[in-house]
Amino acid sequence: MRIDEIVSDSLKYPFSNNGRFLGLLALLLGSFLIIPAFFALGYLLRIVEHTIRGYDELPAFNDWDKMFVDGLKYIGANIIYLIVPTVILIVSLVGMILSVRSGNSQIVLYLFLLLIGLIIGLLFNLVYIMALGNMAHNERFGAAFEFSTIFKFIKGIGWLTYFAYVFVFFIILAILGLFFNLSLWGRIFGLAGLVVGGILYLLFTVYRNIARSRFTGLIYLNGYFSTNINTEADDTHEIEENQDFETV
Repeated sequence: MRIDEIVSDSLKYPFSNNGRFLGLLALLLGSFLIIPAFFALGYLLRIVEHTIRGYDELPAFNDWDKMFVDGLKYIGANIIYLIVPTVILIVSLVGMILSVRSGNSQIVLYLFLLLIGLIIGLLFNLVYIMALGNMAHNERFGAAFEFSTIFKFIKGIGWLTYFAYVFVFFIILAILGLFFNLSLWGRIFGLAGLVVGGILYLLFTVYRNIARSRFTGLIYLNGYFSTNINTEADDTHEIEENQDFETV
């Protein structure tokens, strides 16, 4: 799929089933209770898997045990991928603050460390997108760390092309997010703006997470088919149908 097709599909996909869209909203609203957060993350991983299987509608809320376990896998992979750049960023920021307070010249060193942390964080996030797709496709936590396969799929797309796909998609999401900025609504319309802006922000949060999951599945398919040219697939880019999914 071309980048415009992937972006367009990802942006339209959240509207494929309004009832299930609101179902995810309910889970996210209950995330302060912790348990619903794992179901929400599991559902997002299910969207990735559903996309890879060739479905074009938001998946059903069923098989709750699997969805909870998928949520645990999702957060586990996320933590592992982000822990290194997060530690580097924290150390560099704390070091910069202490250097400013003490007046020593080590702030340049910590600025360099901060730059390194940002670069590593960017690279890890790029790899994590494909890793999430691999984990969803193979339904194994360890698949998120099968770097030979992950790098093969990214290489199949082309690193620069892959980066361009991700960059364009997330820039578009960021631009859309400007219209749902809570403080902006509050400054323009006051208290009523905060209420309306808050509702719109919650809806956009659900939309953004669904679109990102759809994008992850589609970009994974691009990598998969670019390195498996003999794989038979129809125009929906289906790898295989999972009959356990409810499609209506």
